[in-house]
Order: sequence, then C-alpha cells, then structure tokens
Amino acid sequence: MRSAIPLSALIACWIAACGAPDVPVDPPGARNLPSAAASGADGAYLEGTRREAGNPPSTLAEVAGENVTADELSSFLLRRDPRLFEQIVDELLLRRVVEIEARTQGVSCEGKELERRVQRAVDDEVAGGREFLWRQYRVSLENYLASTRSDLAAYRAGLGERLRRDTVSKILFERLVRYWSLTTEWIDIRRIVVKDPGLAGEIREKILLGASPSVLAKTYCVCPCREDGGKLPRIYRETADPAIADTLFAMQERGISEVLEMEEGYAVYVVLALQRRREVPYSAAEREVLASLEEHGPDSEETRDWYQSAVRRLGGIRFPFRPVPSDRTPARE
Repeated sequence: MRSAIPLSALIACWIAACGAPDVPVDPPGARNLPSAAASGADGAYLEGTRREAGNPPSTLAEVAGENVTADELSSFLLRRDPRLFEQIVDELLLRRVVEIEARTQGVSCEGKELERRVQRAVDDEVAGGREFLWRQYRVSLENYLASTRSDLAAYRAGLGERLRRDTVSKILFERLVRYWSLTTEWIDIRRIVVKDPGLAGEIREKILLGASPSVLAKTYCVCPCREDGGKLPRIYRETADPAIADTLFAMQERGISEVLEMEEGYAVYVVLALQRRREVPYSAAEREVLASLEEHGPDSEETRDWYQSAVRRLGGIRFPFRPVPSDRTPARE
C-alpha cells in the first residue's frame, strides 16, 4: 500500500511542535507548502505558479534569481538512483501509451465505476493513514488533521482529486488490455520437448492413439514446462516468436504438430484452445470487456504482451537523448 499521508511536510512540523525526539523538521515555510492533495497529481498547481512567476515550464524552484530545473532533477535522480529513475520513466511511458491507445480505440471511463474506484482508493489511503499515525506516533488521524486546521472531509476530498487521475489511468489500462486479449489472435498449447527425434515421434504416435499429453510431458519433457504438464503461457500472435508462429497458428484446435526441431531438442505441440482475430470496435465489445474484467483482471503475461504489441503499433519507443544507464535497453521494440 502506498503511504497514505500526502501531507508529509505538515506531519513533520506537527510532530516537531509536539516535541517528538529525533524527527527531521522541514525548513521554514514548510507549513505553507501545498500538499499533493491540494495541488493535484497532474502538477497543475506547479504549472500555474510557474506561469505566474514568468518562469519556464521546466523550472521547479528559484533561489537568488537562479532556477532549479527539471533537467537538473532528472540528472540528479539518474546519478543517485538509476533503478528508481528507470521505474519512473517506465511508468511515464506506460501512461503515455495508455493515453494514446485509449484515444485511438475510443476507450473511456466515466460515471459510477470511476467514482466507486476513486472512493475505494480514498478509503484505502485513509485507513493506511490512520494505521501509520497510530503505529508510529499514537496519534489519531482526526487529531492530526485538527492540528493542521483541516478535517476528515477536506482530507478525503483532496485525496479524491489526487487519486482520480491514477484511477482513470488504471481503468483505461485494464480495459485496453482486456479488449486486446479478447480480439487478438492467441493460442493455448502444450509442448513436449525431448533430445531424441525417434522418441519425439513415438510420443506423437501415443498422443494420436489417445495418451494424455500432460502425463507424457511430465514423464519425458526436458524443458521447465514439464512441471505444468507441458503447458505454456498463452501465446499471442502479435508477440510470438516469428520462427514458430506461422506453424503454431496454422494448427487447428486440438491439433497435434509434426515433430519439430528446435534449439532445445525435438518438440511436439498440442493445441488446447485458440482464438482467431476478431475485427470488433471497442464500442461493440465494451460489455464483453467489462463482464470479463468482473471475473478477473489482466494477468502479467496478458499485460506484458499487450504493452509490447501496443509499442510496436506505435512505432517503438526511442530515447534520443539516452538519459538512461548504458546497460539499459533503450527501446522496447
């Protein structure tokens, strides 16, 4: 759970005023800084104050007439914590891909579900705030808010504004992923890999005669999928290995492949289920998408393959200024 107290500067000042030992105190004026809840998650407050001060949009702060810029922040963060920098860049990229794909596919989120999800997120944050304050300082959330001349209603309203954009992005993301997986081409398959081509042929014959592919995989397969009876994660056509995709997607449901030579050895594939591509606009598939999401959200493989396919459709991701560590792959193509 994320930290539920966005008013961290005020918390530190409040604790200091109450005499708690060894608590870092914010610099003078911290009480007057807007909280994340007041300023909004999209930085609208910061942009407004920059414009009013006549500073360029990249200015984060000014001291003695000199600006601290977003470029300086990026460089500092990259040197201090490259992994965190990468995570932030990845999240920004994902948000942008979701925004573009939502516009392209006509996916939106409004009304009761959005409000329900926002309120649920607010409830989680408030509960986390209560727990944090009581566990760390034996202080109730209401007493803390009263000390900052606020109250629970204002606090919840501010949280709602801060969390709304994140919630919208998450809902759009879930709908895009599920719409894609319901309409793109995919195949569920078992694979039995052995080192000897003769044994692979015998296994294929046994399957044709009615033997269980799962049992045969657990008995003979030499690759890690043996533990799952040879079952592989769902393979999506748009992200499948081109070397094997045409062969697999030419098969029919319950079909059995010939013995195929591959890097690991000799393989026999058995099709469990498949879906052909469906040319259906989101507006026509929305009910199906929402019903499917009610059953379960996107899983990790579904999410990963959607993102890869979306990036490819958008022409890849470039890092023209390479603001990333040298060992990082600069594009997800």
